[in-house]
Amino acid sequence: MKDSFLGTVLLSKKDRNDIQLRNQDVKGDDGVTIDKTRAAVKDLYNRILVAIRSAESISERIDKLRHEELQPQIIELLHGE
Repeated sequence: MKDSFLGTVLLSKKDRNDIQLRNQDVKGDDGVTIDKTRAAVKDLYNRILVAIRSAESISERIDKLRHEELQPQIIELLHGE
């Protein structure tokens, strides 16, 4: 749940920075300001990727646990062993 919330927050920040970057380009802001915003967007993008990978890893561990431990226990219960 924490990773999902973090991903949502990061995505929201990235979207705001994307809009800010487009506005800076349209207004013709100086290169330093645009570069800082671009770096912030890139950092947020990388953090989002890490959050996604973390969520995928957790999901894989849950699947493995379900298949290797829980499923055999359910089968035992159903067969009355």
